[in-house]
Amino acid sequence: MEEIKHNPIYDHAFEWRIEFPEVLNDDGDFVGFDIVIGNPPYIRQEEFSNIKGYLESNYETFAGTADLYVYFVERGLQLLKNRGKFIFILPNKWMRAGYGKKLRIWINQFEMNFIIDFGDLPVFEEATTYPCLWSINKLPPVTNRFISATVETLDLPDGLKKYIDNNKFDIEQNLLEEGGWSLTSGKVQQLLKKIKGKGVPLSEFKEVKILRGVLTGLNEAFVIDSGIKDKLIAEDPKSIELIKPFLIGRDIKRYQYTSRNRWLILIPKGFTIKRNLPLNRNSDILNEPPPRYGDMPYDDAWFWFRNNYPAIANHLLPFRNKAETRTDKGDFWWELRACDYYIEFEKEKIMLPDISSQCEALFDERNFYCANTAYIIVGLNKYHLGILNSKVVLFFYAKLTQSIRGGYYRFIRQYLEQIPIPEVSDIEKVTLTGYVELLLKEKRWDPDFGSKGIENQINELVYKLYDMTEEEIKMIEG
Repeated sequence: MEEIKHNPIYDHAFEWRIEFPEVLNDDGDFVGFDIVIGNPPYIRQEEFSNIKGYLESNYETFAGTADLYVYFVERGLQLLKNRGKFIFILPNKWMRAGYGKKLRIWINQFEMNFIIDFGDLPVFEEATTYPCLWSINKLPPVTNRFISATVETLDLPDGLKKYIDNNKFDIEQNLLEEGGWSLTSGKVQQLLKKIKGKGVPLSEFKEVKILRGVLTGLNEAFVIDSGIKDKLIAEDPKSIELIKPFLIGRDIKRYQYTSRNRWLILIPKGFTIKRNLPLNRNSDILNEPPPRYGDMPYDDAWFWFRNNYPAIANHLLPFRNKAETRTDKGDFWWELRACDYYIEFEKEKIMLPDISSQCEALFDERNFYCANTAYIIVGLNKYHLGILNSKVVLFFYAKLTQSIRGGYYRFIRQYLEQIPIPEVSDIEKVTLTGYVELLLKEKRWDPDFGSKGIENQINELVYKLYDMTEEEIKMIEG
């Protein structure tokens, strides 16, 4: 008691031994609670960076990008006595996110009762949280199964328990992958395991790169339409050197793009310095004093850029204040942020938006750049496009990643790199490529071309690549 009263570390702390003497044995040792139940704080990892050193030293589930609720799971189970019961309502992101991997591994030492997933339902009106209910017993697992259910409505006239009883299914825990948990029935789990076993994940293709689109930090300045592009080139033909065709996520559709009216002014970090310019504002090397913008003098670098690309410089000048204050910039305010892979956009590649209800991939042969609302995959061929846009891959991907509000999926590197690509013979490559090229051609001529027939042919070929049975095809298409 004296220690607690006088040690500042206990100031405002919650002391179990005083508040709950029932959790101690006759010798005063902490035994644990019978039940830990609650709703841990949903605090993103950026907001508690000052305690990450402590968390790393004290929690087996530590991950640098993990949100705070992860540690409350481990702490809650620490506070339980043996055979005690744990139940939390918490975000479902831990099941698939990279930062949840250590938690998924660590939790296998305990017996799980159930996980009830509410998906993207608006359980909390004031926040988008994607919650789930997780119940665990603090004892070694005696069975390889636990109960799960996916709640698809908040209209529950007979109550939540009745809904779960009518919709529950068993999960075989040994079939859950460390890379991400998919809560599905045993048959679906077996099918997912088969699909995965029939291919090699994209992450293991040495020549394949999955890359995010360009972040300008100020699209209003650096993303222009065709009218401004033509005007800049008319004023100064050299402008074309810095202007690239550009797509945003919603421009990218299956086998086609829908916009030809966006262009990117690409001045990468290092572009100006590489010209070996004198960069001292007070330099007297120039034959004339540096120009001024109001009362603010420009340095030699701006003078060089303005003289070499006058039209683009004049276009960017009104955006100077915003461009200078943005965090995503290069050495100078007129440059874009550093990026090691700008050159990859100049290659043949697959492009896809980062949020979609299905894979909306296209094959780009026109050196398009794209915004950070899309991804590119460099190193794949046209027949790979047919595989990525297939029903088999959508079935696999939908179980790999959580859906977000409205039934959409996140097509990002973390999940894309897990897609298993099957072995394809030369004949199958030629056939698949032929169908894909036909679709690309038809969509180029007519964006509204009805592609269902050709896509059905592609799906049939892909089913064979993954060795799908009639029953498995019905599961995928159902």
